[in-house]
Amino acid sequence: INAEYGEYPTAQPAVGPNQGQRGYLRVGRKTNVFAQRWVQAWVTIPNHQLCIQVGTNESKLDLRVCQVKSESPPFAPDRLFCFSILAPDRTIFLQAGSSQEKEAWIMAIHKCIATSLTATDEKQQYTISDEKTMTSPRRGEVIPLSVLRELQEIPGNMVCADCQKKKPTWASLNLGVLICIECSGIHRGLGVHYSQVRSLTLDALSAEQVQALRDVGNERANRVYNSANTAPSTESHDERKDLIKRKYTELAFTSPHIKEALLDTRKNGCQKTLPVLHLLLQSDEKESSENEVNQKNEDDVIEQVSPS
Repeated sequence: INAEYGEYPTAQPAVGPNQGQRGYLRVGRKTNVFAQRWVQAWVTIPNHQLCIQVGTNESKLDLRVCQVKSESPPFAPDRLFCFSILAPDRTIFLQAGSSQEKEAWIMAIHKCIATSLTATDEKQQYTISDEKTMTSPRRGEVIPLSVLRELQEIPGNMVCADCQKKKPTWASLNLGVLICIECSGIHRGLGVHYSQVRSLTLDALSAEQVQALRDVGNERANRVYNSANTAPSTESHDERKDLIKRKYTELAFTSPHIKEALLDTRKNGCQKTLPVLHLLLQSDEKESSENEVNQKNEDDVIEQVSPS
């Protein structure tokens, strides 16, 4: 074994007792504009983790917050038997030795994710009252599926606030929006002062945090952060990353008067963006409602004085 470059002999994946899937795969990454590097690694799936060992270095991913896709990397579109692991903070590209081996790995990872999430769902013990308030008998529990579905039914929440992918299961607590797992990784990269990311299926949320998500929602938040209704035109990760950065850090698609208020909040060192956002939304909606009433009154006057 060459520990520096991770050169292992090829081997078919196997399943051992209490080990899950294991075997050799190639791990690829782009090193610069014209070059890429692929090294062999020993990969295992103990419990709900994906462990990748190259030489003496080991990297671990929590598969409960990951997705797996059968795809070749954008920097090597013609490379065969590839698949990717999408984590909140990175994407890992792997290559198997054959089509059958690739499918075996993908199936094993899907099974691991499904098993882990099912086990998590069985542990949920929040109770919902008739007034839709949330209580928890003890700290550190995740919300049940009934609350997740309720949040997803809020206007705009059936799709990701940033890329329109269906049924998002992640949230930005201080922005009050639901996002998909790919966009959640980009949000984490912005920093917690811009976006505080949590999983709706894995992380513990307080009653106040869930209520804040109820109060805002994707449709209302996008009236503030995306008044121009800008959306990524492709599946490109780089384009999506650029759009999200401009949307939330530069406030590029925000109307001028709201942008000024949000910038003042940041300038004063206030981290409570959500209450300010909520007040701005209420103010805008009140103004919009008053404009509708005024317009209706004007229409009634015009109708009365107009000849029949």
